[in-house]
Amino acid sequence: AQKQLDVTFEPFLDGMFRFVSVFLEKSGEELRDELRDVQSHVEVTTKVALGTSAVAVAVALVLGLLVWRSIHVPIRALHLAAIALGQGRLETRVEIRSHDEMGVLAAAFNRMAADLATTTVSVAGLEGMFESMAAGVIVCDQQGRITNANRAAQELVQRPTSELVGVDFSVICRLGRSEEHTSEL
Repeated sequence: AQKQLDVTFEPFLDGMFRFVSVFLEKSGEELRDELRDVQSHVEVTTKVALGTSAVAVAVALVLGLLVWRSIHVPIRALHLAAIALGQGRLETRVEIRSHDEMGVLAAAFNRMAADLATTTVSVAGLEGMFESMAAGVIVCDQQGRITNANRAAQELVQRPTSELVGVDFSVICRLGRSEEHTSEL
């Protein structure tokens, strides 16, 4: 039986062993080739991913800068115009021609400035009118101290505005009753 096994199965097993060895060697070579291909694809994919990421970051920075400028420039213009308007320059307008929220805000600001210009009386005009009134007018603060007096009021109490400003109004009221209170001025 041993002889039969050695004669029949040994050549079969040797052939099978050689076949398996060749198959394993060939499979190993194919696997190494495939691994090299995969590694080369991984390297290419990594380079493409890094390049794409760099481009994406650059695009995001550019878009961020554009968005920042599209917001910052109009807000700065509105800020400067609001300061000018607050300083009494009623002709101030904002030149923003966009149709987004900033454009709507600029248009509202310009309407407000125009409305203020048409409804606001100038301080110089009021002061001129105040000084030219025939009736005596004395202006007091909330505590009753005189802050201003027109020319007719100065003639009425026979005192210049410089002597009246800061004085309590009750002192002026007593002037007409007796001259003894004039020393309080």
